[in-house]
Formats: sequence, C-alpha cells, structure tokens
Amino acid sequence: MVQRPTSADGTAVESQGRNAFTATAAGVFSREVPLSDSNSGLATGSREGISWSEFEPGGWIVDALAADLAQPRSGTADQALEAIAALDRVMSFVAAIKARYLAEFAQLRPSGDGLHRHPDATIANSTRGVQVSEFAGDEIAVELGISRNAACRELATALSVTTHLTNTLAALQAGQINPVKAQIICETTAGISNEIAVGVQNQVLPKAPRLTPGQLRSLINRTIAALDTDGVQQRHTEAMAQRRVILTPAPDGMAELWALLPADKATALYQRITKLAHTAKTPDDTRGIDARRADVLADMPGTIDKASPTPEEVGNSSATGVQLHVTVSAGTLLGLDDQPGYLAGYGSISAAMSRQLAADATWRRILADPITGQLLDYGRTTYRPPVALADHIRARDATCRFPGCRQPARSCDIDHVTAYDRGGTTSPNNLATLCRHHHRLKHHAGWSLTGNPNGTLTWATPTGRQHNSTPEPLVPALTGRPTSDSDPPPF
Repeated sequence: MVQRPTSADGTAVESQGRNAFTATAAGVFSREVPLSDSNSGLATGSREGISWSEFEPGGWIVDALAADLAQPRSGTADQALEAIAALDRVMSFVAAIKARYLAEFAQLRPSGDGLHRHPDATIANSTRGVQVSEFAGDEIAVELGISRNAACRELATALSVTTHLTNTLAALQAGQINPVKAQIICETTAGISNEIAVGVQNQVLPKAPRLTPGQLRSLINRTIAALDTDGVQQRHTEAMAQRRVILTPAPDGMAELWALLPADKATALYQRITKLAHTAKTPDDTRGIDARRADVLADMPGTIDKASPTPEEVGNSSATGVQLHVTVSAGTLLGLDDQPGYLAGYGSISAAMSRQLAADATWRRILADPITGQLLDYGRTTYRPPVALADHIRARDATCRFPGCRQPARSCDIDHVTAYDRGGTTSPNNLATLCRHHHRLKHHAGWSLTGNPNGTLTWATPTGRQHNSTPEPLVPALTGRPTSDSDPPPF
C-alpha cells in the first residue's frame, strides 16, 4: 500500500486548512497537522500520475479530490476510476471509526439488572455474553433517522468487529473491504462459535477485497460448512422451521411475493419456472424472460389445480423434468466424511442434503485436484466429444467467468478466450462460460480477455485496468484448519 504523504519533519499530513481525526489499528485517535507547502500539489488535487486508490485512506484524500473538482476538468476515465476507488476506501475507513463509536455507545447502555437484555438475535449473538440494553437500538435509530432494525444491524456488526472479529475491523479500516462486506462476514458467522467464526473470518478475508457481496457470502457459507460439519445440519433443521411465504405491497398496483425454502426445492422450482418461461415464448411475444417467469409463477395456482404438477411435484426435480447439478466428494457420498456439496445455481449445501439428493440421481465421475479443488476431468463415455467438452467447461466454471458475475454456467454461452479465427483452439484451456451480456461486452465494448497457464482469466477494461477471474473450487481444498491467531490484514 502506498503510504500517505508527509511533511518535511516526517509528520503525517492533512489537506491544507483542514484537521481531521484518524483511527489507528489500536483505536487511538490522533490530531493531524495541516498540509505543508511541500505537499501543496496534493492539496490542490492535481491527479496526474497519482494512484489515489493505493494511498492509505484518510480525510486528506477527500479534501484533495474535492479541491480537484473545483479545478478546470481535464481528467481521464482512468483518473476518475482512481478517485472513485480511493473515496470508496475512505468510506470504509469512516465506517470503521463509526463502528468503534457504536460499540462504545453499546457499552454505555448496558442492560443493568439483566431485565432488559437485548431480545434481537443478531444483537444477542454479536455481544457474545455482553448484555446490551434492548433500547440501545432505538436511541441510535432516532439519532440517524433510520429504522430500529437498521440500527440494530449496525450495532450488531460494530459489536462483532470490536470483540472477536477484529481482523474484519482492521480490513475495513484499511479500506480493503467495504461496510457491506464487513456486515456480511458478521451476520453470516453470527450463529457459530467464536473459535469457528474467527477461523472463517481469517480464511475468507484474503479473498474478500475482489469478491462481490454475493460471492463473499457463498465463500463464507462454504467455509462454515467445511469447518463446522456438526453444526451445519443442526442449523439447517432449525432454518427449515422458519420456511415461509410473504406478500409485500409495492407501488403502482404491484406486489412482491417472497419465499424462504430449502435450497434444493427453491432451485428446482426456479428452474421449472424458467423452463416453462422459455417454452411460453412465441415469435410475436415481446415479453422479456423475467416477465415470462413472473407470468408463469402467477399462473401456477391454476396449473396446480389441474394436477399437473401436484404441489409436491412443484419443487421436485424428477417430477418437473428439471435437472439439479450437485457436486459432492466420493468420501461424503460413502459416509467417510461430511464435506459440503455444491448445488449449481445456489452454492454450498450440507453433506446430508448432498447424500439425500444423490440417493435418487444419475451419477457422473468428476476428477478434481485434491489441493485446489479445481476440475481436472469430467467423465463421459456416451456423447460426442463436442458435447463432452461443453459439459466439462460448464462443470469447471460453474458460473459466468466475468469477475463478480454469478450467472449459472448452464445458461451461459461457451466462448473462445482467444478467437478461433485468430488461432484460438477449441480446447479446455481456451474456452470459458460467459453470460450473454458479458459475451457481448467482450466483443463490442472495448474489453479484452487473456487466458493464463494457471487457469485464471485476465480481463482488461477499455482504460487498461486489469481484473482476474478464477473459477470456484468444486470441492473443498485440502487446507489446514485456520486458527484464530492468523496474520491480520493486509495479509
């Protein structure tokens, strides 16, 4: 990380005419001195040649970039992206300071005699034995003009990162993760023990900066399933009791229908709806796929009344003619271990659910690297090579290979990384799954794609900035159990 500029005597500096507080990793606050004349170039916000996003986050960046906006505009797209990335890291820095103050406020609002211990599960799990008044969230809510639930979520995150998930707070303060990712780490690990939560945190944090919130949540769930095999099934049983369907009014004569279902049932139901939506399209149909899915769902009660399918069959893959693709280790199938499986279109599932789905399924051998968990070979003996190759690519990639895209591979195009007419081969190391949007982006929006020997793909933006994409491992890699004393950020 690039260190922030200093004055002639080596003192960390602030932009001209401004003082600000900066939080150290230990939580000590120090007043900073004004910017010296020797650093006036940064004070005026001259962006030429400055990689703002690589500087240690702090208030001085905001002042410098705000000053730059007042100057005649001659910046490039790359410079604007640098400023955007730098400001995003500053917002994370500010969120870390806010979390410390939230935790301090919670300590000043104890439950006292214990009669008013916070009943909210997220707060109760986050305090880890510290009793917080059930009314603490209300005071924060009215001060910030937010709902009590939103205040309680912020308070729960603050308590978690200042007690046992301190490496998450350090990563947030360093600008390596944003507040949304910090909240995901805290909320997803709220129901497990401190020891496992810290281990999960330390295992996912090195990858968290480049993951989307959805990818991070999936990685956390997969890591929890691997580290807490005993607790996974118990939590699933408890979650099953909370399944429900909720109707929420929406503007303009619309409404939202939301359901919490077991992963296999929800995935099968969604695939069934999608299959019917594709079937419903006619040459003169102007509806998009989302609208057709909605219409299929709205018409489903009438379909059920006609007994095709039955209510039980709606979520049953064998009865509805849809396929669920589950990847699970042979050891788990044989009951030798309880490693999690992977349900395509959803993510990590418990060993018990994997075995249940495998009991009534067609099996196919998949050879994965025991160290990395990446696909090595996709077994098939009855289809022509092109079909087998396509199945191999979709099984390996699992999703679209654009960074952050989670569109399932089964609905993606298979594209040549290096174009066929430019010498690219039709082989596993030159093929990748791309959703239709990112397929078009690759060919029509000035982006370029390069394959690397280690299986990663490097995307280059129109401005030349590079981002890597690596397929998620199909099975858990053989790594040691993480410990709570792992190195803190920046790793």
